[in-house]
Amino acid sequence: MLKIKDLALKQKELDIFVHKNNNTDFKTTYKLREIALFVEIGELANEIRSFKFWAAKQKSNKLILLEEYSDCLHFLLSLGNDLEFDWDLIELNPKFEKQSINELLLNIFLQTSNFVQSNSKKDFLILFKKFLVLKTYLYFTNKEVFNSYYQKHSINITRQKTNY
Repeated sequence: MLKIKDLALKQKELDIFVHKNNNTDFKTTYKLREIALFVEIGELANEIRSFKFWAAKQKSNKLILLEEYSDCLHFLLSLGNDLEFDWDLIELNPKFEKQSINELLLNIFLQTSNFVQSNSKKDFLILFKKFLVLKTYLYFTNKEVFNSYYQKHSINITRQKTNY
């Protein structure tokens, strides 16, 4: 059975390795990881392309979207681990109100801002749920998301070992 808690444990291992490898600590990098989350969400939105009314090019292929989604997931898990978030509260397939993908992306940006300002577990849970809803809009299965996360996790370990 797929559980977010398993990804959170892998993320914790990666974060410890990255922090040790870069001679820094979690407190020092917390705000930097918040910025990175915003950037990664923006990169994902850029690949989805739904807001680009002026462009004829369609959204990127599924593998690129999965990789960008995984990048966001890495930072969400990292920040959630810092909060000592209870990962058992996460449902992989949360219920949601129908809205456009652009409305959902805006809500994710807004909720990320709310979370960064409050640093509360409540706002983090809302953000994480919205982020999981996005995978439904992108037609990702849970298995695809988990596999993509593990692939990117492996790439990130290699990058750290080769002074990326």
